[in-house]
Amino acid sequence: MITEGELAPDDVVTTIEAERIDLRAPGSPLVLFFYREAGSPASADLVRDFDEQHYEFDAVGVRVVGVGVDGPQRTAAFAASCGLRFQLVDDTAREVCRAFGVLDAADNRPHPTTFMIDVDGVVRRVFSGIPAFGHALDVVDDAHEFWG
Repeated sequence: MITEGELAPDDVVTTIEAERIDLRAPGSPLVLFFYREAGSPASADLVRDFDEQHYEFDAVGVRVVGVGVDGPQRTAAFAASCGLRFQLVDDTAREVCRAFGVLDAADNRPHPTTFMIDVDGVVRRVFSGIPAFGHALDVVDDAHEFWG
């Protein structure tokens, strides 16, 4: 798994809205989090937790992007059903999951993990084994510490 202080993988991800984000030069601080399965209660709780903190992230100029592996249509439907104000990336090929080291070999799904990446592509903080509720507040606190 990528650790704090390392450069983010040399990847460009594409959101379901077709926006490209260079992980080594994201343009603004980036919170990139991985969720297990679109539509599952735990994943829905996690993405809604981040969405509820949307204004806090905006206040410090931090972009939030979620990554799942469920296919573009299911990912888009998941985003719409949750009413998200941030973007999701569909990583059906699991390339981004592998690059960050979060893919569970047993079921080929990502471990819920959050990476805070600065404008230079350096990973400032890693949260693994994240809970569905309350995690986004911890990330907001760190975002204020790093970039606020």
